[in-house]
Amino acid sequence: MQEVIQTLKKQLYGLADFLCCVIKQFEKDACLTTSTALAYTSLFNADINHRLLCVSGFPEFEQLGPKVESLLEQFVPEAAEDIRQVGQSYAAG
Repeated sequence: MQEVIQTLKKQLYGLADFLCCVIKQFEKDACLTTSTALAYTSLFNADINHRLLCVSGFPEFEQLGPKVESLLEQFVPEAAEDIRQVGQSYAAG
């Protein structure tokens, strides 16, 4: 019985050490901040996607596309082509 208790104590101490290391590494890597940023980015992306889908359903907004593309090319030329492709995939349905 005494041996079983000693074995359980060793296992519990090992588990506690492991959990302490995991928590320290979690804090060191700023995982909470990173996960928060990813959550906000995902929500922002979902919001933008929803707005694009709503707007793409109305023919009145077709002339808006080229204007947005020219703005993108002026301000973020390195990403303009990627954004254009995403927009075209939304327009295609």
